[in-house]
Amino acid sequence: MRPNLCIITASHERPRILKLFCLSIDRIRRDLDLQIDVICSCDKDHVPMLEQHNIIALPMRNLPVSNKFQSALYKAKELNPDCVTVLGSDDIASSETIMNLFMGVYGGYNVSALTEIYFYSTLPDTKGKLLMLKTRYLLGAGRTVSSNVLSKLDWLLWDKEANSGLDGMAKVRLQTLELNYVSVEGILVDVKSKININKFTMWNAKLPAVDTDIFLNILSDEERTFLDAITARD
Repeated sequence: MRPNLCIITASHERPRILKLFCLSIDRIRRDLDLQIDVICSCDKDHVPMLEQHNIIALPMRNLPVSNKFQSALYKAKELNPDCVTVLGSDDIASSETIMNLFMGVYGGYNVSALTEIYFYSTLPDTKGKLLMLKTRYLLGAGRTVSSNVLSKLDWLLWDKEANSGLDGMAKVRLQTLELNYVSVEGILVDVKSKININKFTMWNAKLPAVDTDIFLNILSDEERTFLDAITARD
């Protein structure tokens, strides 16, 4: 039996951004010798697209957002994965990044995570611009947790109803246990559109621009073509 990773996410509106995410999952599955199950709590009209890409769809109301991620996590429990990775539905990861996150936990650590993230703009004035954020702390996007840890927490990472602060809420839950963490290298890109909690314009004023090829080079040809067609109306 192949090692089993489960990726959980949540989507709302922005169907073209979600399609890009689905295409990234197709690539990751082709590239990695892992059993990769993906669960998305979503809008009802997202279900056909997700099922087309062999992603488990959980249609539900959008708010509170914490309930969407927690519902996906409970569903993940049923699949008995080795570990669970948390992504936003606008987070596009390189295949190597997903493997690094998985191997961090499969190799004996309780939690693996990234310390760098990129932001890519689909907005007209900044379309194609890529920013990079380096941190001294472990990021919530891409956080990967072993199933043994999740079992000790009763598979509950989001124990309050909330629409923001979800990374911090999960972090607090994890800190109730004595765990060993590892940071791994990788490329994870948050694709920004008009509809975002943290707008690209906020990051654009603070972060340095980097070579867009850093992002484009991790994508399949199909992803690149689709990315080019995305407009800010998403």
